[in-house]
Amino acid sequence: MKYISSSIIFKIIITCIFCVFVFTWKSSTAIAFSFFLFVLLSSILISVISSNNSEKSCLYSLFFTITPFYLIYCLVAHLGYLGNSNFYFYPDQGYFYSVSNNLGELNSFKEIIEACFINRVHFESEGAHFLFGSIAFIANKYFDGNSVLLQSLYVSFFAILSNLFVFKLLKKFLLKSTAKRYTLTFALLTPILFFSPWLLRDVHITFLFSVAIYLTFRKINLKNSILFFAVFTITSQFRMEHSLIILLFFIIHLYYNRQYSSFVKKYWSVFIFFGVGIITIILFTQSKNLFKAVETLDRYELHTVSELNDSGLGSKLYDLPFGIKHLAIAVNSQLTPLPPWALINFHQNIFVILTATTLGVVTIYWSYIFLFLLYSFTTEGIIRKLPKSLFLFLILVVAFLLLNSTNVVVRRIMVIYPVIFLIYAFVKEYKLNEYKKSIIHRRSVISYIFLLVIYILFKVFL
Repeated sequence: MKYISSSIIFKIIITCIFCVFVFTWKSSTAIAFSFFLFVLLSSILISVISSNNSEKSCLYSLFFTITPFYLIYCLVAHLGYLGNSNFYFYPDQGYFYSVSNNLGELNSFKEIIEACFINRVHFESEGAHFLFGSIAFIANKYFDGNSVLLQSLYVSFFAILSNLFVFKLLKKFLLKSTAKRYTLTFALLTPILFFSPWLLRDVHITFLFSVAIYLTFRKINLKNSILFFAVFTITSQFRMEHSLIILLFFIIHLYYNRQYSSFVKKYWSVFIFFGVGIITIILFTQSKNLFKAVETLDRYELHTVSELNDSGLGSKLYDLPFGIKHLAIAVNSQLTPLPPWALINFHQNIFVILTATTLGVVTIYWSYIFLFLLYSFTTEGIIRKLPKSLFLFLILVVAFLLLNSTNVVVRRIMVIYPVIFLIYAFVKEYKLNEYKKSIIHRRSVISYIFLLVIYILFKVFL
């Protein structure tokens, strides 16, 4: 096939060598089958979402470039787990792995479906439980059984696929070669890499968000509307409060198509009427789950404040007046953890240190992106120059961060990072000349160094 170049073939070989290494090391038929299934389904997905052979070649190149990095990082994280004999980051992983084992021991898929979606024995996050449980069930029934590494690999698979949709999103606003370069940067230097191996639901939700954002800029038709509804439904089974953002993506989808479709423009009021009506019906029918989500957020805030009571500056933000508190916490969320070396403990094994270092690297880069955008908006008036669709996305991002200020955890808010990164890439490529970019770059770097110095002085003298 013409779109498979020699460089792609080389990347395929590297990926295969890594897969053979892991299979030989673990001697796991479940892992071997999962690698094969992942590459097969990813190839099908690339064929479906590609507009032409040139784009298909680009997606294949991205896929086989990103995949080895994510799989190696997954392996490093797993070696850290083996060295500690526990989940050294995010104890929630132990809960999800335990649930996967319990569901994997049931007698049939029907029993898993009944437990998760009919009896709802876990009360929330049933989509995540179903997915983890299904993987364990298939591994137990047809292969050599469930394992932490197996579950971790599937989370990494979703993280890898998220980046393909990020490329499609960036390509809507950037040249293909530029979009490819930015996608590689997003894949390897943002928090999605750090969180890619953990047995949590956040990567799955990020994948669903990346699909929804991609659909936002697609032509409005019955197929895409059904896909939007499917993404909303699935997301609601992972985290209800996040699924509501999908509905807002759909509103932006309508607005975006209004600019390019005379039919949508002519019947705009009808679309909005039905759109608002559908959202109202969904909110009404899901009111019980929404109340649970609000109660959960309240518990998160109490838990967060309790954890921060002795942590210095972070705890002080929660003492600020209403409004100012939310804004300060939202800003702080884009710089967390501060300092970036906060989780590095040289008394841990080398693999734990490597994963903590990865967090430090992606934190530094994401802080730079945030500061770059902040200076662009405040000193250059870039907000007024954004396309209306991106301006609406920016409003949505700000609202999302403010609403999540009750419990600002990076893994919960990174679902919106593809949008922030899109705005960053668009501003940097098209709205600033080289001179202004260099000035904002220097300001961003100096500001971040200044924050680190302030932190060190705070720890030394207070």
